[in-house]
Amino acid sequence: MTTPRWGVYCLANDLVLDWALALLESLREFAPGLPLRVVPYDERQDALGRRLAAAGHGYLDHPEIDALHRLGRRFYPGDEFAARGFRKLAAFSGPFERFFLLDSDVLALSPLAELAEAVDRAAPDLVHFDTDPDQVYRPGPLRTALTAAGRGRGFNAGLLIGRRGILD
Repeated sequence: MTTPRWGVYCLANDLVLDWALALLESLREFAPGLPLRVVPYDERQDALGRRLAAAGHGYLDHPEIDALHRLGRRFYPGDEFAARGFRKLAAFSGPFERFFLLDSDVLALSPLAELAEAVDRAAPDLVHFDTDPDQVYRPGPLRTALTAAGRGRGFNAGLLIGRRGILD
């Protein structure tokens, strides 16, 4: 069986089950047939795993997920939430040539096929959707320093479109 060209990745666990199920339902409505692979946020996956299997979806099987988490700890010592977010970078070497990387609290509200077609025509390596610092950085020293340096524009890694291999 060949891997579809397009797919969706999501970072999730059982603690965000309700959000993940809402995402699954929105994909069923607006992206039928588009495969979803969850990047496990941590080992709490029992309920989510059962629901993914029932919907015909699964997990991203990637040998570097734990290494990416360790990398995140180097950048964010003492902030396990931020450190675990690095796990989603595994999507850039996952099976899908093109992919949507969506946080578990994101919903599709219109057909994703039209967006995928536009990306295929333009062929960018990366598309991101939110640069508002309030949606990207928490108030604090990092945000203050970035703003002072003229780099206050943010990057929200919770909603993007990528291409396999651009981080290799």
